[in-house]
Amino acid sequence: MSATGGTNREGVILGNCTLIVGILLPLQTPAQEKVQIPDLRLEKGLRRILQEPIRLLYRDDLARIRTLSLRGSEIQSVVGLEHCTNMTALDLTFNKISDLKPLAGLTALTELNLSSNLLVDVSPLNALVALKDLDLSFNRVSDVSTLSNLDALTELNLSFNLLARCAATRRACGPEGCGSEL
Repeated sequence: MSATGGTNREGVILGNCTLIVGILLPLQTPAQEKVQIPDLRLEKGLRRILQEPIRLLYRDDLARIRTLSLRGSEIQSVVGLEHCTNMTALDLTFNKISDLKPLAGLTALTELNLSSNLLVDVSPLNALVALKDLDLSFNRVSDVSTLSNLDALTELNLSFNLLARCAATRRACGPEGCGSEL
């Protein structure tokens, strides 16, 4: 018969190959998705923590990280950290970070140190309702009103920022900014 009839030998072989390929290539689940880390210094730190110097990084790799300290690493971008969904403590002191949007979904965070960066807008942190300890000292923050819903917050350091009034703590700040236990 013809190839369109489906009974010739080539059609059967092709059909079997297609079936075998479909069985052997499992669907990629979200946990197995490759993660791109644009900031090479951040990637190096993550690889060191994960003890994965060479192979590709996947979402489930980053989800294993519970605590991360990359102080003074000259990190400029935190893109990729959004996959560290189980992280409870993060210290990024003494870096060059200005955009916090990738951290907005890290709702397991209870401790966050972003001291001595280039931060102006801290509004992406308003969803981190489990935060107990937040250090934003030595940045360029002028408005913290978006942090007023962080009810679990017990320690907040806003020293040496550009604040006139700390809306999150409802008190006036001195010339050095706010540093307080709530």
